Amino acid sequence: MRRILVGYDGSEAADHALGRAVELARVFDCPLTVLTAAVDRFVREDGVVTPAVDEERGQATAEQGALRARELGVRDVEVRLSLEAPDDALVLAAGEGYDLVVVGHRGLGALQELFLGSTAKAVVDRVQCSVLVVR
Repeated sequence: MRRILVGYDGSEAADHALGRAVELARVFDCPLTVLTAAVDRFVREDGVVTPAVDEERGQATAEQGALRARELGVRDVEVRLSLEAPDDALVLAAGEGYDLVVVGHRGLGALQELFLGSTAKAVVDRVQCSVLVVR
């Protein structure tokens, strides 16, 4: 394991995913990238458009995840913000040489609906590296 990418939206599920990603980064002594997707709008399956998430809030969320990773002992932590949809953001980033993508099963926290179960499935179906879905 040389590089790990974790999707982080500040939710409880994302916290669990971050915790597992931190454990693995420490064991393998490898860099960890914390990625938050901040989209202009998100259309749910039922057609409802959720409120926009701005870049500033997304950046703050990613920084919060990175700070937690550093507090838990990961020395090399990168913060990334994407304006893509969460699944697209993770898939695009994963294509940059990551060995593992870690995602939460359901993200229903501060950046509501950014990392849902459907995002985890989309990532699993589309990336070339291993994916760990954390419940």
